[in-house]
Amino acid sequence: MRLDYFAIHGRAISLRMALSYCNVEFEDNYITFKDLMWHKKKGTYPSGQAPVLHLDDGTVLSQSNAILRYICTSYKGRKGETLYPGHADPKLSWDNDNVIEFINDFANNDYAFFYRTKFKSDEY
Repeated sequence: MRLDYFAIHGRAISLRMALSYCNVEFEDNYITFKDLMWHKKKGTYPSGQAPVLHLDDGTVLSQSNAILRYICTSYKGRKGETLYPGHADPKLSWDNDNVIEFINDFANNDYAFFYRTKFKSDEY
């Protein structure tokens, strides 16, 4: 299994944490912006964005929240606990999704601030 993302926390930090917590061995492949543009041009990243998780069977997963749900549904935590119960416990799944979306909202605001500050523009 290989996770492709930049050498920053960004949208992959939750994926790295979940994989580590579940004791899943994976290659943490740091890419550059140039690499991302190459993959986007070649169509090798399903959404044209990173992070991307390459499974051992050749499946390529995209979209960080969807990947996180996949990891937390597919693997058990260090204590053997289910991290994302899905249909088995809809309320707990909602609680998990609520936290994920809260973090996503926070991240979106943080990224917008970063780009406006870095590029001195309101385009983002």
